[in-house]
Amino acid sequence: MVEISIVIPAYNEANRLPATVERIIQLISSMNIEYELILVNNASKDGTLEYMNSFASAHKNINVKVLSTPTKGKGLAVKTGMLSAVGKYVLFTDADLSTPIEEIEKLLPFVKEDYDVAYGTRAMKESVIVTPQPLHRRLLGTALKVILSFLIFTLPPRPTDTQCGFKMYKRDAVRLLFSRQTLDGGMFDVEIIYIGRKHHLMMKEVPVLWADDSKNSKVNIWKSMITNPAKLVGIRLKDILGYYR
Repeated sequence: MVEISIVIPAYNEANRLPATVERIIQLISSMNIEYELILVNNASKDGTLEYMNSFASAHKNINVKVLSTPTKGKGLAVKTGMLSAVGKYVLFTDADLSTPIEEIEKLLPFVKEDYDVAYGTRAMKESVIVTPQPLHRRLLGTALKVILSFLIFTLPPRPTDTQCGFKMYKRDAVRLLFSRQTLDGGMFDVEIIYIGRKHHLMMKEVPVLWADDSKNSKVNIWKSMITNPAKLVGIRLKDILGYYR
């Protein structure tokens, strides 16, 4: 039985992905558990898919799935990978490993016990920020928290960090959450946490180590400033219309 599934969405990550995959394999193999690696090509235009396929062909001794999405959208890539996972526990991690894969050992104990979801946060006092974000990104993050407190998480406890790309789920929680996900791009993380709260899942925020790599980010933050508020309003409307039942 597969113990852990690791989902890595990737958009134009041909240069960075080989080192990421090697580091993940090295660590998970040392844990002496059965695992699968799910590589999701998110409509890349470089050699990302070619690398994924060549890696899978060269590593027949590892459970590797290579998936592709027809259109770009991180939310779509994550959803595609998560719903294909067969592991007892499923980790989603960003391809840049801003949160090192070694931090999985902080999340795993919680999902092995009472929690359905354990997700990394950069915003607790125990979190370790090796390289901080640029000032403009920190300001936008603060603005997002304010908006979320008014539109989405109106009652405490409120999540301290919805956007950290390092989250782990029990398999049953994956099916419940990602089958109801509607956002294919940004803010899908918020939608997933919102659905989890609606269904009274046990979710644990875990402080993690994190280093900024925004210089290589594929996210257009200025476009996001315009589109994200509408997406958040949409989450509320979809809830009223019964999308998340």
